[in-house]
Amino acid sequence: MALVSRRSLVVGMAGFAAAPAVAATGPAMPRRPAVRAEWAPAAVPAGAQVPVAWEGDFPLWVRSAHTGEEVRIPPVVGGRYHGGNMIRLNWVLRDFRAGQAVQMDPVMYVLLLHLHRFVKPSVPVTINSGYRSEATNARLVREGAVRNSFHLRGQAVDFTIAGVPVDYLVEAVRWLGVGGCGHYDRFVHADSGHRRFWDGRKPQDVDGKPAD
Repeated sequence: MALVSRRSLVVGMAGFAAAPAVAATGPAMPRRPAVRAEWAPAAVPAGAQVPVAWEGDFPLWVRSAHTGEEVRIPPVVGGRYHGGNMIRLNWVLRDFRAGQAVQMDPVMYVLLLHLHRFVKPSVPVTINSGYRSEATNARLVREGAVRNSFHLRGQAVDFTIAGVPVDYLVEAVRWLGVGGCGHYDRFVHADSGHRRFWDGRKPQDVDGKPAD
């Protein structure tokens, strides 16, 4: 059982993959299937089978917006999470201020795989924030972050994809229905918590936003 059909994703997102330049708005999202697979829990051992149908070992290309480091490797190999590759991905998504990395929730990597492959695989997914240490999060709280952030547990990423409107990425994340999604001016927040949405551009919008 797949989270979404490959055909429906291709129909809805192929425009970005094919076009050298992206228009201000993206193609309309296809209708989400009524039945979807369960995502993996946060603690997934290396070698565990991926609970989402995935054909081939497609590489995930991520780049840190802060350090410029990049890695382009598949977190899923032969239908299973690859421990060594996830370690390398975890390092790019580390707290660069503290020099600390943790095992990110593999759900986030599968989410990024879907977005990267079907939205625009010709450029990396730029990570603005992955894991955050307690010290870093406390510092960011003064800038508007929340204290009980999913970033502290390795269950959240803030990201962009060059040439793809943030509005479209927000719709894509919400359509996949993984967990929380926050819409900010220059990036998208996605996490593997309970499903909710908030508009970070509007301070008064607290639609189920206990943590980001």
